[in-house]
Amino acid sequence: SNTIALTTSFVQPGVTYTLTVSNVRDRAGNVIAPNSQITFEVVAFEAQDIGNPAIAGSLTPVGGGYDYSGGGTNLGGTSDQFAFAYTERTGDFDFQMRVQTLSLSDVWAKSGLMARETLTANSRFAAAISTPSLAGAFFQSRSTAGGAATIQGSYPANYPNMYLRLKRVGTVFTG
Repeated sequence: SNTIALTTSFVQPGVTYTLTVSNVRDRAGNVIAPNSQITFEVVAFEAQDIGNPAIAGSLTPVGGGYDYSGGGTNLGGTSDQFAFAYTERTGDFDFQMRVQTLSLSDVWAKSGLMARETLTANSRFAAAISTPSLAGAFFQSRSTAGGAATIQGSYPANYPNMYLRLKRVGTVFTG
């Protein structure tokens, strides 16, 4: 019933890290052997344009995160066109991010966290989105491939402290 959350400084993609655990019990109450270790590597994001946008996406690692820019006509409707940075995931996840800035290139410019079923333009998706203007932040999704995307909820934009979260538990997404 307990979860241990480790907070670290920025971990660099492509670098192997070792986590050492001592004095911890698993969910069944068994003591995990002292100095148990696991190694892992943070997976880098891949840049992928969805729906052939006129401006290709650009992803650059910087201290503490990424700078990302790109273009497109929209995320929503029945088909998407945008720049996308992704990493494949299976199972449950809980991603959180801070959007420091989002240029007002358009009232409906968007930045956020998204889970997509495929990389096709009309794919099903769930996303926590922020905009640079009065539209603020909201949850957007397309439940049927090629169907219309819907928007739910809203929260005022608050840059540079605009935090987004996208969580999946089983088949349920929340943002």
